Amino acid sequence: MQFQGVPALNPLKFITQNHIESLKSLIQKQMVQRSQAAGENKNDFIDFLIRLKEQDQDHKADSETDVTNEMIGLGFTLLLGGHGGLSVDTLASFTMHLLSLHPEYQEQIRQEVEEVMKSHNTTDFTYEVVRDLHFLDQCLHETVRLFPSTIAITRICTEDFTVPGTDYTFKKGERIIIDPYSVHRDPEHFENPDEFDPDRFSPKNRDRKVIDAFIGFGKRPRKCPGFN
Repeated sequence: MQFQGVPALNPLKFITQNHIESLKSLIQKQMVQRSQAAGENKNDFIDFLIRLKEQDQDHKADSETDVTNEMIGLGFTLLLGGHGGLSVDTLASFTMHLLSLHPEYQEQIRQEVEEVMKSHNTTDFTYEVVRDLHFLDQCLHETVRLFPSTIAITRICTEDFTVPGTDYTFKKGERIIIDPYSVHRDPEHFENPDEFDPDRFSPKNRDRKVIDAFIGFGKRPRKCPGFN
C-alpha cells in the first residue's frame, strides 16, 4: 500500500514477509494433505485453490503443492477483507440493534430456527440448518442494505461506456466510484428506504430491481467473499 500524499508513511507495512511466509506454509501444508487423500473433496477454500491452480496454464509445470502469489493474495483477501468494511461482528451488532427495535422479527426468527432444527432432527447450528434459515438471511441482507459493508466500490472502466438514457460517457481507464449507502437509501430503488423491512428480500418481493440495486457486497465476479 502506497500513501502518495504522505510519503513518510510509505515505509509502513501492513503485511510483512513473515505474514506471507506463514500463510504460504499453512496453505502448502493443507495442499500436501489433500494430495495424499486422493478422491476426497471437501469443497472448501483449499479445494478451490487446487482447482484454480489446475486451470492456470502458466503454472502447469509446477509442483501440485506449489503455492503461487495469486493463492496467497486470495488467502489474505479472505482473512483481512472484513477489517476494511462490515465484518461479521459488526454485522451481528447492527442486526441485533435493528431486531431490538422490531421484536416481531425476533419472534419470527426464533420460530424459524425451531422449525428448521426440528426438520433436520438436530439441536445444533449445522451448515444445513443455517443454510435453511431464509428469514434470518433476509434480515442480514436488509441490515447490510441499511449499513453497507463498504463506503465505496471502485472499478476501472475497461472500455468506453455511455450511461443508458444520458449523453454521459465513461472513458476507458477512468476510475469509477460507487456509493452503496446512497444507492441503498434511494427511494427509486427501495420503497421507504430508511425503514428496516426484511420482507423486501423475500422470494415474492425480490424482483430484479431489488437484486440489481443491492450492492452491499459488490457485484458478480469481484464481489466480497463475505457474501457467502
